[in-house]
Amino acid sequence: MVQKDGGSRGAGEGGWLVLIYRTPAVPSALRVRVWRRLRTLGAVSLHDGVAMLPASEESEEDFGWLAVEIRERGGEAHVLRAAALNAAEERRIRRTIEPGQRARGRGR
Repeated sequence: MVQKDGGSRGAGEGGWLVLIYRTPAVPSALRVRVWRRLRTLGAVSLHDGVAMLPASEESEEDFGWLAVEIRERGGEAHVLRAAALNAAEERRIRRTIEPGQRARGRGR
């Protein structure tokens, strides 16, 4: 991904950041807000309530603020750092994540 300062925002050796969250069922406004923010960030939804980005200071800050907002509005959120188990898994993750980032103008 391209950072605001023009640098590259990719996983490389930094691994991945995973946001695991649960929003209250009612009202749906928070769920929609989180979904929109994740799309803006170029995050990929792996499953309901699980999103992932290449690890970087920017991603850590973005997921951190989003987690705070989710918690403040009655939900639960955790941000974790993860690494692929092997090169084949890393390639699968990249194939999942990179198209979404390129579509949002953040890819390499």
